[in-house]
Amino acid sequence: MLSSKTASGILGSYIDPVFGKTKSGFVMQISPGAITGFGDNPVADSMKLFLRYIADTTAPLYGNMNTEMIFKVSEVKNDLSIDSSYYTFYRPEWLDLGEVLAETTYFPEDGRNDTVVLAVDLNTSFGQRIMDNYDEWNDVADPRDTSFYNYFKGMYIESNNIGYDGSLSIFNLLDSETKAVLYYHNDEDTLELSFLVPSLSVRFNMIEHLYDAPGFLPDLDNPESVEDSVVYIQGLGGLKARLKIPGLDSLKKSGLWGVNKAELILYSENSSLSQEDDFSAPSQLKILAIKPDGSTEVLVDYLGETSYLGVNYENGNYLFDITYYVQQILSGAVENDGFYILSNSNFVDPSRVVITGTKHQNPLRMRLTLRKLN
Repeated sequence: MLSSKTASGILGSYIDPVFGKTKSGFVMQISPGAITGFGDNPVADSMKLFLRYIADTTAPLYGNMNTEMIFKVSEVKNDLSIDSSYYTFYRPEWLDLGEVLAETTYFPEDGRNDTVVLAVDLNTSFGQRIMDNYDEWNDVADPRDTSFYNYFKGMYIESNNIGYDGSLSIFNLLDSETKAVLYYHNDEDTLELSFLVPSLSVRFNMIEHLYDAPGFLPDLDNPESVEDSVVYIQGLGGLKARLKIPGLDSLKKSGLWGVNKAELILYSENSSLSQEDDFSAPSQLKILAIKPDGSTEVLVDYLGETSYLGVNYENGNYLFDITYYVQQILSGAVENDGFYILSNSNFVDPSRVVITGTKHQNPLRMRLTLRKLN
């Protein structure tokens, strides 16, 4: 999944009893505010990193927030480019990590209903190094053309590999409260310098899904495997479902039909996965049509909406009204190449759900109301 220029940093590790382990860290760049120097004999007193928890209710903290986590910040030594594409499968070993700038423990907090900021102490020596090398990264002739990214290429923020429970936290990287602050004094005064995360900076998440839980579908990547009775859907670029309904092709061949109603009903395999659980089902799923070239498009049924947000999770199921699109298939206006079902907040919401498959005792189904036109 493409993750370049993300506004949300996802941090943590957790053990899902159904899906297995998920771990996420993120890379971001910081840039100093306007400064013309640090004065005579500057000395770093401390340096802190502040991360604002995201307030978006569609991207909650996920897992057990009572599990203590380890917060680690490392310097990135490889060059990063705003023009490059970074994907969630990027690996830490590709970053050429340097000095560890911070390592501490923390308990995650939920920032959805308050202004909650995680504050972490960075090494004071890092702040001193920034001041000592001011002439190396600051362009005196044109301060707007600072080369700080050439001097400090970025930081990788990660958590520990948790052995049980665990959680993911999501931070708003572009919030004004997300920043690093250097506190220092010189011969004349006590001062501070803030380092923000500019919109034109490199920011991306690195996410790993292991799917190592006991009983998880063992041959998930084998397209020749026998169809299972359940279907797995997970956010953060984890898993999406591909659905093909060959019965529509047979119906198309039988004559001309008018579609009064076409509803696709997906049932969660365990409807007890409520929004209050540590590993809740996605509040919404969305459906995309697969085109003959493999690309996807929003169904015509949802094009009239200002913003297509998918359908809500209610009473253990998701119900899609796809009347117009099914009519297009039966009339020959579009090909029946199937659908993708995925989490609506796929980029920032780790929520997952197990949907019943066609061989389940309570299988997913399409409910059609038709009329014969010839």
